[in-house]
Amino acid sequence: MKKLKKTMVKGVFYFSSAYIIVALLHFFTSVILIRSLGLFEYGLLVLALSFYTILASFLESGIGGVVLSDSSAAVSENNFPKAKTLLRSYMKFELVFGVILFFATLGISFLIKGLFNEVVQNLLFIIAIYLLTSGLQNSFSNVFYSFSRFRVYNLIFVMEALARFSLVLVFIAVLGEGILIAMVIYVASQLIGILVTIPSLLDIRNKLKKYPFSKEPLFKNMVKGHGKWVMFSLPLKKIGTQAHYWITEYFLGVNSVALLGVAVRGTEILRVFSQSFEKVLMPVTAGIIKNWERTKYLISRSVKYNLWGSIIIAIPVIVFAPLLIEIVFSEKYLGATPLFMLLVLTIIPSSLLVLRPLFYALKAQKYLFYSSVIIVTLIIAIDVILIWLFGLIGIGVSMILIAFISFLVRYKFIKKSREDFEIGVKNLFTIDDFDKRQFRIGLNKVKGKLGR
Repeated sequence: MKKLKKTMVKGVFYFSSAYIIVALLHFFTSVILIRSLGLFEYGLLVLALSFYTILASFLESGIGGVVLSDSSAAVSENNFPKAKTLLRSYMKFELVFGVILFFATLGISFLIKGLFNEVVQNLLFIIAIYLLTSGLQNSFSNVFYSFSRFRVYNLIFVMEALARFSLVLVFIAVLGEGILIAMVIYVASQLIGILVTIPSLLDIRNKLKKYPFSKEPLFKNMVKGHGKWVMFSLPLKKIGTQAHYWITEYFLGVNSVALLGVAVRGTEILRVFSQSFEKVLMPVTAGIIKNWERTKYLISRSVKYNLWGSIIIAIPVIVFAPLLIEIVFSEKYLGATPLFMLLVLTIIPSSLLVLRPLFYALKAQKYLFYSSVIIVTLIIAIDVILIWLFGLIGIGVSMILIAFISFLVRYKFIKKSREDFEIGVKNLFTIDDFDKRQFRIGLNKVKGKLGR
């Protein structure tokens, strides 16, 4: 248990530190883009990136999470031939799908020729290249993740964010370039992040050289088995999260998309704590799933502390929300303040959604797929109804409702897979002896650091 606790704390530290850096860099990058591109252009950029996000989800098709879960379990059992075979097959998969989506996106750009201006067509061409580099990034990150090299895994995204901020600062803020150069910067920065981690990838490759590839068609069997259920789970999830932008554009226009984009960007850094837990739980849960009691304990504690952390973060941010919007984004974006405050509230129910790694560890991806279908359907229905009734504020209310519903739906499906799994509401808000002990340990460490 001590080793598991150390791995969790170490992992959360690496992910939280990296996520804070990345979130800050993305935030400042967005500030520069928002101030430099203007309301309409930024709204168009948000839609372009939303379109890329949807296509990129088909690139991975959810298989990455399955490979990660299975390869992490193989590494924890010292079954390196299995891990080596799965990771190589995943790289091939990413390459093939990357090429397919590249040409599909180019095809779309030719089909819409004459319907939209040249800027839209050029954006699609850049997105096509972006999909190729994303496939390469997915392959690299899964290798580092599977071997619990959290520092290197996070380095990819830290360097990408740093490069993006630097390039945006020079080309957009200083040289005054427009939306097309901004999109090119997204591709260039991703390549820089990949190149920096090549030595680490070669190091893992050299260590795996002595192990043979498995003769079994592991990747094929994985896809045919529990993997087939996630082929569309991730795309469905991404379509659901990106639907907010497109529904907003349909009812309220591109300028409102920009306001929504500002509100979303403002809350991203607040999700660092929650995302760190889920990222670390993915490989850790896969490695200990055979010990079900231990796994249940880990998940219940993670949900509890994730919830507490989110509440502590959300309250002061809501109080200072108007001031934050005005200082950072200027007075012309004050219209995003009510929406921003609502989106801050969403981090509380969203913190409960750390159950996803459990679906992969239990090989219950079919339930994850079912839950995605239900959630996406509800997102579209609730978004349309609430934006029609309340305008842009309706999107914020919808996001809060969907976050709560998502947890309930996923929790129900986990219970369907393992009836003895339970997270008591009372336990989430009760401070027990373990909590007190952990608080004392943390407090003593802080005092020790301050006393030096």
